Amino acid sequence: MKNRYFLFILFILSSFFFSCSNLIKNELATDLRFNIKIPENKAFSTRSTDSEELTLSLNLISKDNSVTQNITKKVSYGQTVQISFNKIPVGTIVKINAEISSLKTVLYVGESNWHEIKQRNNEIRLTLKNYQSEGTENLINAETPQITIQPNNAIGIATEGSGTSKESKLTIAAQVTDGGSISFQWQIKNDDTWTNISEEVFEEEISAPGITVVLSEFSVTLNINESRIYRCIVTNTNQNVNGNKTASITSDEATVAYVEGTLTGISASYEENAYQLFSEVFDYKNVKVIETYASENNSINVEVRADSIRYTISKTEDNISAIGYVPYTVTLNDTNTASNIRVPVKYNLPTAGLKITETENTNDEEWGTSVNPELVAQYTGTATLSVGYAGDGESSVPYNIYEEENSESASDYDVMTSGVDIAWNNGTVTETLSYITIDNTNTGTKTYTATLTPKTEQAWCIGNSVSASYYVEVCPWEIKLTEASGGTVVFENLTGGTEYNLSATNEAGTDGTNITWESNNGNFTISDSTLTTPAATADDQIATISAKVGEQVIASVTVTVKKLVNKNITYAGYDTITNLPIFYIYDAEGLETFRDIVNGTTTLTIPPDTTIPDIAEYNITSQQQAIKGVLKNDIDLSENSESWIPIGTSEKPFSGVFDGENHTILGINITQENDAVGFFGCISSMDSNTKITIKNLVLNGEINFTGTKDCFIGGFSGVATNVTFENCVNNININYENYGYSYIGGIVGQFNGCSFNNCINLANISTSERSGGIAGVSNSDDGALTSTFDKCINLGDIIVSSNAGGIIGYDSATELKITNCLNLGTIGNDGSTATYISGIIGYGNDDPKTVTCCLNTGRLLGTAFLYAIDSTSDGTNYTNNYYDNSVNAGEIEDSQSTCSPLSTESLRNGELLQGWNTEDWSFENGRYPLPNIGQNIPGGVDGDIWHEIVSMAKN
Repeated sequence: MKNRYFLFILFILSSFFFSCSNLIKNELATDLRFNIKIPENKAFSTRSTDSEELTLSLNLISKDNSVTQNITKKVSYGQTVQISFNKIPVGTIVKINAEISSLKTVLYVGESNWHEIKQRNNEIRLTLKNYQSEGTENLINAETPQITIQPNNAIGIATEGSGTSKESKLTIAAQVTDGGSISFQWQIKNDDTWTNISEEVFEEEISAPGITVVLSEFSVTLNINESRIYRCIVTNTNQNVNGNKTASITSDEATVAYVEGTLTGISASYEENAYQLFSEVFDYKNVKVIETYASENNSINVEVRADSIRYTISKTEDNISAIGYVPYTVTLNDTNTASNIRVPVKYNLPTAGLKITETENTNDEEWGTSVNPELVAQYTGTATLSVGYAGDGESSVPYNIYEEENSESASDYDVMTSGVDIAWNNGTVTETLSYITIDNTNTGTKTYTATLTPKTEQAWCIGNSVSASYYVEVCPWEIKLTEASGGTVVFENLTGGTEYNLSATNEAGTDGTNITWESNNGNFTISDSTLTTPAATADDQIATISAKVGEQVIASVTVTVKKLVNKNITYAGYDTITNLPIFYIYDAEGLETFRDIVNGTTTLTIPPDTTIPDIAEYNITSQQQAIKGVLKNDIDLSENSESWIPIGTSEKPFSGVFDGENHTILGINITQENDAVGFFGCISSMDSNTKITIKNLVLNGEINFTGTKDCFIGGFSGVATNVTFENCVNNININYENYGYSYIGGIVGQFNGCSFNNCINLANISTSERSGGIAGVSNSDDGALTSTFDKCINLGDIIVSSNAGGIIGYDSATELKITNCLNLGTIGNDGSTATYISGIIGYGNDDPKTVTCCLNTGRLLGTAFLYAIDSTSDGTNYTNNYYDNSVNAGEIEDSQSTCSPLSTESLRNGELLQGWNTEDWSFENGRYPLPNIGQNIPGGVDGDIWHEIVSMAKN
């Protein structure tokens, strides 16, 4: 190539958003579609033409580095190619490898980041690199071999009658894991110069899964007083890599010598980790004997390990029992050369002779041992176990110790106090004490094991731990509970306000006359072994009842008074704050009953055992839509095949409080058209000074039908007036074919005078116009009230042709305030002439409104009037708003006074944005800023909802 510098081409394949009008949270698989731009023919213009045919190869790689899908296409320089990987399971972690080649020459390579496939908004960034450029990170070279056996020195001593020459062998072994082949080149050193040798070499390949292992050796014959130095070059050759085909490594140097020498002495030492020496003639596998020779070749130091045939080792003196060095005689049998040495002797702890006793029990036969595991029963009180030696004669550890070499003075040595650490274990806890206490609450058969371990500073002991075990059975106490009239009752389902008799026994038949009783809950009272339970309430009431002997608890049991009658919905009196009647809702039937109460189609009879006096029946009147519902469980409506009938109608709108208590309603399915469509239909306060509240609730399901008249649709409510929505999460996907003017929002279709705090839309909306991630359209009728949106987030895709925003679709409110809101979803329709598309407000009138500290990072799709924040700026106060211009570069029509453009990198660097604060927003390197609502929404910061938001803010 003539050009001295190759162009480094960086392509960010921006990726793809897949959209589908009916996508729901529970999909199992999705398709991954995107376009890839083939580079222009610049760097290789001297070798090829723009029309030259290239090959594009793309691999979809799973987390275990296996290729799950492959796409190969013939392409040309400068061409844009559409790519589609199909049916990838949601939750799979993948990356993409790319290669562009001409004939057999690789031109470009690339690799994406790892990415977890989600049900929508998948984005992978892929960088292409010029494969011919210097410093590319995509070359794969042959693996450097690993030497597993180094060649060792081979030194022989020529003594009388040993011959004039000696044969020695050098051995080396090496391995690789990349499938290459291993070869060896032995070298000899001559005057500091290494020269290849060609002696006959034996090589053997050993197969192992994924590993190539080769062994090589050759023989060297030397004459007396001759020495040589060798080494080996090990090479791996791999023709399948695209970088260097070979890689080598050099072994250690090894000396081969055969020198003349004379035996000058014998020495011996005790080997590390060996065993005690206690016999007249020893097996000296545990002793290292070294012959020392005077050699004419002074450059070689000679140490020769003895073998057991040539030597005898015996004690110099009899009956030596001491801790330390003991004299021994080492004799070379074939020459009668002898040497007196002192070998350090180590002792084992006793493997038998340990005894465990119970300090307060003189009858040892009651305690089970490892030899005789009889059981002893402990009913009350405690017992203490101690360990010691059974007798002096049963231990090989001496009781006298030489204080210093050749010292005649000796002192007693107490192994139990000075030489060992003691640890007790009963399978549950470990006590590092000389004793262990058996508590009678540890019922059942237990093995109590004492383990003796030499202390680290005790050089006399080899280090083996020894143990002794005893067996104990503690008979459990059993508490019985009977009604005053007789009959055993179940602890978990006591009747409220009832008296019960308490008793305790064990299998040994103890009568329990010394037992006293205790309750940890003051509502459960005990008098003279009689337990009185409190009256049933709306929640379970729990107490622990304990039987005691003195201060010792010998048994305990948990008793429960179940909550009020097990019915679908429970009337629980009046709320002290709102003065509204409260209904606890437990299941789908109870939820439908609550709806029918609001809609005026049913009555609810209060059971006679209610704790609310003088109320027998709840009668529907025109004012009794003002009630409070409290959700006590997650509820699944999927078994109901009929379309959900919303709570509240235009004639009888819901006008109370609904608290989801962070529960989820699943399986909401609406296919029937109404004026107001949603989980709630119409929500409206009959008192304009009182706001209705919907809070702490997650909705999941689908709204899907074709309109025949004007309609208001919202996941939570079709129409809402004077309502506060707080900590509400919508995951109801909406697919609606419009008729006339219809208004759709993830939370509310039409709103007036409403407050939206910490509200989140996870669902997709597919329709024609006037739709918002949080709310569809504000009510423009006379008397319109101020509405506010604070810390709301949209993640869903809003697929429309006009008037759509991440927060509000169409604004006609008299006054509107939006603060600290975020859009992450895609807004608009890439396949039509979509207009008035915005990240926050799709279309707005000129009435006063305030937009402060809002952020749009979602893709805006359309042909005209694309706005990062708001399509209508007249009469609006904008402060400290931002958008990602890397996602929407060159397409946004907002003025600089409306919002500020920043790159993806700048928005994700974890730095505080100008004019923002950490009280309302959280910042973290690697993701977009997020409103500080994680601790407030259902599930909190550890829940699936917040994890999904964080994941989307990173991708």
